Amino acid sequence: MEDCTKMKVLLTSRRPLNELVHNEERIFNLLPLSNQATIKLLFQKLEEVRKISIDEIKELLDCKIPEGSRIGQHLNLRYNRANANLLNKYNSNLLNHPFISLLGGHPQAISLIVPLLRNQSLKDLFLTF
Repeated sequence: MEDCTKMKVLLTSRRPLNELVHNEERIFNLLPLSNQATIKLLFQKLEEVRKISIDEIKELLDCKIPEGSRIGQHLNLRYNRANANLLNKYNSNLLNHPFISLLGGHPQAISLIVPLLRNQSLKDLFLTF
């Protein structure tokens, strides 16, 4: 142990660890990932499961949110003339797609959905939300 005087340990917890009274405890609040980082992490994790084709991404981008779906309710979107352009804008770009918004920039959410994509397309998983 004498050889490890400069060693540092990073320990994560959902609550303070008062048992470690002899060590300095610091709290860091981690912010959600940006949409760009969310996409990057999603596709990195998907590489371990299967390959995603360009056609599959296009299929997701072309997917319309079904009227009255839980997706629209979660994102506070409604199909009406006032926000039809907004919904079309979402569908035009993966970076701003509701699928990415539903992940909320949370790495754990991304990790949890990757196994579901083993047997489902991006579009099919999106429509199950």
